[in-house]
Amino acid sequence: MKTHTKGILAATFNYTFIGLSFLFTKISVAVAPVFIVLSLRFVISLIILLLFSILSHTHFSIKESLKKDWKLIGIFSLLQPILFFIFQAYALNRVDSTEVGLISSTSPALVALLGFIILKESLSTRKIIGLICSLGGLLFIYIMKGALAHPTDIWGIMFIISATLTGALYQVLARKLSKHHDPYTLTFIRISIGTIIFSLISLTSRNWQVFSFSELQEPIQFYLGLFYLALFTTVGTSILTIIGLKHLKAAEQGIFAGLATTISILAGILILSESFYWYQIIGAIFTILGIYLMNSASQEKEVIC
Repeated sequence: MKTHTKGILAATFNYTFIGLSFLFTKISVAVAPVFIVLSLRFVISLIILLLFSILSHTHFSIKESLKKDWKLIGIFSLLQPILFFIFQAYALNRVDSTEVGLISSTSPALVALLGFIILKESLSTRKIIGLICSLGGLLFIYIMKGALAHPTDIWGIMFIISATLTGALYQVLARKLSKHHDPYTLTFIRISIGTIIFSLISLTSRNWQVFSFSELQEPIQFYLGLFYLALFTTVGTSILTIIGLKHLKAAEQGIFAGLATTISILAGILILSESFYWYQIIGAIFTILGIYLMNSASQEKEVIC
């Protein structure tokens, strides 16, 4: 299989899993404290990853990777899972998953910009237009929302903007690290750190004293949601992101974020019965158009601006 095809397949599955993750996270944090959800999610993820390594005889080069790039890997792990998942979980506890999906869809625009600044990747005129379209679509939504007096949770918006920024930085660092490190090793390090940090926070914050599994209103949904988040979103997307970025430029995965946006919006409307207004449709179209322009720009001759 060609390396570019591997990158496309990895990105397709990655953003499909991400699109549904907003739904399952929203369901989980609605019935349990944020840090209990995060700690359980990462404990299950670590168990899944360890079972995978045993069954597939995968070797993790932890010592070699940390010896070579421990500072960069430390920042990489702080951005995601720690900061990204905290911001995302608190955002979904306050705003609709459709809104979170829309704001998160601007990540490729930020990745393209950060890739240009940090990785010195090319940024063509078409990519710049795409970036403006993506961010302009989102700006249009919030101007119209304010004009039509639809209330917005400011803290919820700040949380998801923070998650989007940390997620974009994570992807740029992932591309840099994926050139010299095994994706499975990087995933194992991140998930191990996430398991330790989130478990310690959930225990020290006394979340377990006010939470009981027996009092869950929809236990099956909660457990299925946790399993999905652990297997497909935490483990699956961690590996797929690094594999994808190993074969594609940081901005080339952008078109697939439109898939995640579409899935998150449809899931929010059809399953959670969330509202979706006409101006959000227009804004979403501009955002996805911008993502398409940034990705199609990779087919033209690029000039560094």
